[in-house]
Order: sequence, then C-alpha cells, then structure tokens
Amino acid sequence: MARLLVLGLLLAASALRAAQAPSLHLLSRKSQDKRMQVDAKAMRIYRSGLQASAESIRLKGAWTSFLDYQLALDSLGRYYRGFRRLAGAERSASILLSYAAFLAQVRCALELIEAAGDDRGLEAALEKPVPELGLPKGAYSRLKRWALDPERFKEIDAFDAAYEEWGGEADSPLRDAVAEDSAYLRKRAKGEAEALKPKNALSIIEEAGAKALFPVRSGISEFMADAKMLETKWSLISPEQIREAGRLLKPGDILLARREWALSDIGLGGFWGRAALYMGTPKERRAYFGDPETKAWVASQGIGDGDFETLLSMKRPEAYALSRKPQGGKEPRVIDALGEGVSFALFERTADADSLAVLRPRLGKRAKAQALLRTFQYLGRPYDFDYDLRDDKALSCAELIVKAYGLKLAEEERLGRKSASANLIARRFAEEAGSPERQFDFVLFLDGQESDGTADDPGAAVFASSWRRPKWRLASPEPKK
Repeated sequence: MARLLVLGLLLAASALRAAQAPSLHLLSRKSQDKRMQVDAKAMRIYRSGLQASAESIRLKGAWTSFLDYQLALDSLGRYYRGFRRLAGAERSASILLSYAAFLAQVRCALELIEAAGDDRGLEAALEKPVPELGLPKGAYSRLKRWALDPERFKEIDAFDAAYEEWGGEADSPLRDAVAEDSAYLRKRAKGEAEALKPKNALSIIEEAGAKALFPVRSGISEFMADAKMLETKWSLISPEQIREAGRLLKPGDILLARREWALSDIGLGGFWGRAALYMGTPKERRAYFGDPETKAWVASQGIGDGDFETLLSMKRPEAYALSRKPQGGKEPRVIDALGEGVSFALFERTADADSLAVLRPRLGKRAKAQALLRTFQYLGRPYDFDYDLRDDKALSCAELIVKAYGLKLAEEERLGRKSASANLIARRFAEEAGSPERQFDFVLFLDGQESDGTADDPGAAVFASSWRRPKWRLASPEPKK
C-alpha cells in the first residue's frame, strides 16, 4: 500500500512539472516512439559530456559546458516526468528517460564537487555569473545545495518505486546508465540508508516535483535533423518569411539559426546554436558561378567549358548524387552538420526556427565555389560531440563552416580544446562591423518575439548584439500554443 502511495504521488507531482511543456501523450504513437529514441541518444551523449566536464572542471570552459549539460538533462528529464498519461511501453520508456536524466544530474554534480575539493580560488571562479547561459552568480552554491541535500536520495527512492512497478518494458541502452549511476549513488549513501528512506511520501514527492536545479523551462529536443516530431508548429518564423528569405540567398551564404525549444549543440554556450552553409540548387549555382573568374578556375581543373556543376559532380560524385536527391519533393539547398553527421538539408527545415540570420562572406565567387567543393568532401562525416576544431574526422555545424572558408574566429576553449560555435560567427561579425577587412556582409535577421509569437527583422545593429544574449531563458513565459 505504501508503495502504491509513493507511485501515485510521484505521478501527481510529475503532472505538475510536465505542464511546462507540450504533453507527450498528445503526440501520435509513432511520434512518441521516435522522439524517445532521439532523446535517449541525446541523454547518453549529454551524460558523457557531463562526466567529462566534471572530471576536467579546472580546465577553461569546463564549468560552462557542465552547466549546459545539466540544464539540458534537467529540461529533458522534467519533460518525461509526465508519464502518468502514458501506458505500456511508452510509459516504461518515459520513466526510464526521466530517471536516467535525474541520476546523471545528481551523480555528476557530486563528482564535480569532489573534483573541486576545497579549492577556494576555484570555488570563487565557479560562483561568478555565466552570462552565456543566462545564469546569475552563485550557480555553484546552488548546485552544491541541491546535490548534497538528502532529499535527492529520497527522490531516488521514489523513482525506484516507479521504475520497479512500470519500468520493465523499456528496452534501452539507458538501462546500463541507470544501473551504474544508481549503484554509484547508493554506495555514497551507505551508512545513511535508514535516514534516506522515505518516511513521508507526500512531502518527499511533492517537494521533489516542485523543485528544479535551475528554473529552466522543460523543452523539446531537436537533437537530430528529423527529430521535430510535434504535430503543431512551434517556430516563430512563419512559412511566408521562410519563402521571402529564400529569395535573398546566394550560394555560399552562411545561415545561423536558433530554436528556443531545441537542445542541440549542448556543451557550448551562446544564443546561436546552429550554423549551416547555403549551397543552392544546381540552377542557382550555374547562374551564380558563371562569372569569368570562376569559369577560368574550373577550366584549369580540367573542365573545358568552365561549368562548376560538372566539376562538382566529377570531383565529388557520391556527394553530388545525394545533393540532387529530393527530400519531401523538394531540392536540398543546405549542407549542415547535425546529430547524424554532415548531410544535405532543405532550406525550409533549417529556417523553420525561432531566429534566423544570413551572412554573406566578403569573398569572390571563385573562393565561394572552392568552399562548396571543399565542403562536399565532408559529407557523411560524424558529428563532433567533442567540438574539437583541431581535426576534421568529425565536424560540428560551426566547424563545417570554419573548415569551408578558413574563418578567423575568436578562440574558445572547451575542456582544453579549441572549439568553434555558431555564436562565435555572430560575435566575429559584431567585432568587425564597419571594418574594411570584415569577413561578412549582413543579409537578414529574423528575430523571434516570444511575447507575440512572431519574428521581425530589426536590422544589422540588433543582430550584432545578439551573440551576447543567453542561451537559456530561465523562468520565461511559455510560447503560445
């Protein structure tokens, strides 16, 4: 009977927290299953990044990465606490996802606290504001209070009850992570087990359901390119604006995108989370690269008539064939790097975002043609979850752009490695504004306004300051449904 009470109260608390995001039960069964698969993969990667950041907390960038992973897991985990309206395998998978996220958060927080030790200088540094994530000063103290609170172990007991009762149907690699993290935490609690057992199920579960490590909204993961599973449109940029933006683009343009509810590019701070390269259609490329300089360069590569399309198809035949393959009846116009690796994408999908910017490299057409040819060679390479700019065996979206053009960006370190991010591209535009040596021209900025569910174009000056905006919006109003 007590066990049933624990289960019921856990579900009631879960319902309150799940109300912060569109309910999972409103999705179709197919969309539920797909999203859970994507988020399970995301959680494994976030957990790995969280552990690496905790172990390397003394390295530059580690604290920002750690907090970013924590926020992502908190957002995803709270979303999946709304499992009370699910049944069967879907409920089992939802319990597993929420439990796995919570355990990883607690374990890695304790590991970071141990790694930091009694170093007062490090603690003072960790207490400073983290503006790129939108966190005020005192984040480390808050983390310590949350992780070391005995209530966390009572919350584990409550999750154990739900997991034992309904978690048996889930078949996922996350089971191993749950077992490992649970064993680690139980070992830490050894000698205090009696004190940590739930004595008052109501107070334990209600408090656990009402509190979060940081007051972020629970969100929607778009970890992979095809993971936008909602049956309703949440993007602030309208289809009409996407069509208008498409008419302004030229091959070689750089796209920056942000989704308010996306959890991609976790581990790097900053407002802009995604960068992509506009390659255009074959018709657009033929028209754009028909200038004498580009044709002469193409001819020097053995293509007598100087046709860049012919060169592209001969030099990169497999990639070229894929670039011509329709997606949903439309031609791909973008090359991007997402969770599944470097691939071709529809411009409409890239621009289906909450904010979008277009920058045009201040280069000749020949240099842009060379950049596109170079980019095609990276097709199929895996996504770089380490964000390591030193090699191109794996590439993040921003690394793809940097490699294509040889961009000069401000240096950013993550766990001792040089990294690139979409936000650094926006920052470079701001730093070079007005300079004759600037690398980009401004084309467009569609700035999402959550207050009224629209996006407008405030111009280059506002875009130039956008890189300073926080990545996470803490305790902000929910978007209109």
